[in-house]
Parts: sequence; C-alpha cells; structure tokens
Amino acid sequence: MARVSIVVPTYRRPHFLVNALASLRAQTLTDFEVLVCDNGAEAATEDVVRALDDQRFRYIPRPQNVGMLRNAMLGFADARSPLVMKLDDDDFLLPEALEGLVTPLERNPDIKLSFGGVQLVDADDAVLQERTQWLDRESGRASFQEGRLTDSTGIVARGGVQLAGAVVRADLVDWASVPAEVATAYDFYLALTAAEDDRPLWFTQERVVRYRLHPDADTNTHSAAQAKATVYVLEKALASGRHQDTTALQRRLGEATLAAGRALLHDRDIRSARPYLRRSLRLQPGLTTARLALASHLPSALVSRLVSRPSESAAA
Repeated sequence: MARVSIVVPTYRRPHFLVNALASLRAQTLTDFEVLVCDNGAEAATEDVVRALDDQRFRYIPRPQNVGMLRNAMLGFADARSPLVMKLDDDDFLLPEALEGLVTPLERNPDIKLSFGGVQLVDADDAVLQERTQWLDRESGRASFQEGRLTDSTGIVARGGVQLAGAVVRADLVDWASVPAEVATAYDFYLALTAAEDDRPLWFTQERVVRYRLHPDADTNTHSAAQAKATVYVLEKALASGRHQDTTALQRRLGEATLAAGRALLHDRDIRSARPYLRRSLRLQPGLTTARLALASHLPSALVSRLVSRPSESAAA
C-alpha cells in the first residue's frame, strides 16, 4: 500500500495536466499512487497519463461529466492509501511537498490535516510575489509557526488552509456522503471538518504548491456558486456544535454572504442576490453592503456597471 494517494480531478486541460503530473514524478517521496479522474473523458487526457508509463499513475475515465464535486469525491473513495491529497490539474507540487506533508501525519495520529505554504503563479508559471505575500498576510499564514497549530477553526475560517497544499487522512469523512450543496467549496468543507472538536493542524512553513491564477480558473468562472457553497458550509459548521470559535465562523459567514450577493448581482441574477444582501446587512452592516443592497433594486441594466466581481486573489 502506498503512503499517500493523490487525486487529480481534471476536465479538458491536458496542457496544464502535463506539468501537474510531472511535479508528482519529481517528488522526493516516491511511495505514492495518483488517480487522474478525467471528467467527461477525452483521448488527449488519457494520452498524457499513458505517456508516463508509470504504474503509480492510474487513469480513471468518467464517460459522462459527473460534476466537479462528484468527480473528486469518487476519486477519494477509490484511493487505497491511509492519507489522501487533491492536486488540481492546473497546479504544481514543489519537490519536497509530499515528504513535508505526509511525515507529520504519520508521526501524529491525533492530527487529521497537514498543510504548507502556497506560491501564486500566473498562466505562464511566472511567480506572483506581491500577490503571494498579500495572501499570506490576509490568510494569517505569514505569522504561522512550523509545527502543531491550535485555534484550528479560526485558522480555517480566515482562509489559512488551502487544500491544494494539504494532506488529510482518508477516514476524515465518508466520501460518498459529502453533501451535494458543498459543491465547489469542498476544499473548505474538508478543512473545517479536520478542525472539528479543536483538533490541531500541522503547518509546514516551506511552500509546497504553486497555485495557478488564470481567467479559466474555477474561482473565476464559478464565483457565485463558490460563494453560495461557502455560505452552506459555514452554516453547517455552525449548526454542528463541534467548533468553539463560532465568532470566526460568523465573521466569515458575513463575508461569504456579501460575496454571494455581489457575485449574483454581477451575473444579473438580482432576485437571488437580494436575500443574501439582506442577510449580509444583518451580519456585516456597512456602506458596501448597503450600496449593493440598494443596487439590487435598480434596473438590471445598471447593476453590472455598479458591481465588480471579487478579485481572483481574494478567491484563492
């Protein structure tokens, strides 16, 4: 049995997938399996995997498009290792990533998730240093110390954990029972689940993944769905009673509710935006929220001129 299984959900991006899989072959920890889950399978993606001629890489075709969430969850359920990781097809693991993330979990059975630093890059692999530093500060990662971290819920709620640079235990959840409403926010759902009951997290200061920002990234193309799913995940976490730091969850809920209203307005789905904006006024009152709530009652032709979509760096 391999020490860790890496699930690579992919959908018609073989030009990115080549680099993602190459980064796995370059790992200093070599005892792993890779499940390339091809959603709406196509020959070009299969060719990328077959060309590796490496038995550690399994090609798993989905003849029909089963959706982002189900494609990934089926991959996790099919994994054969005690530890699992997700690598998006447009990201790139740095050479010592698996070694740095897997070892702490093997040594600390009480920890469900280990994670490391993230480096933002653009579509051409150019490092976005200023944006990376901004994200480190905003997420709190700039102040994290190497090793065991407490205040797990607060860390996750503030965006300190990205599943793109994390390894979790395969028994973290029942992969077949992850709610469909989690949708594109399943990364956040899994991180919050790992933080339940004040379980500590493990942080590796070294950057472990290059996270790609580009116009076709899911955080850009599905921003309204992402924000709505984040609201659902936060509501579920608050209702579970398994998190002590409810203040951090409530604060993030206010931000996510506002983001959902803004994104829906941008998409001119004004009727759907209004409930989110009304709720945001209760959770996070302020001039921005009030302006957007007012905009939701203007003619739709004016709305898109007044509302900007959240930036991709914030979504990351």
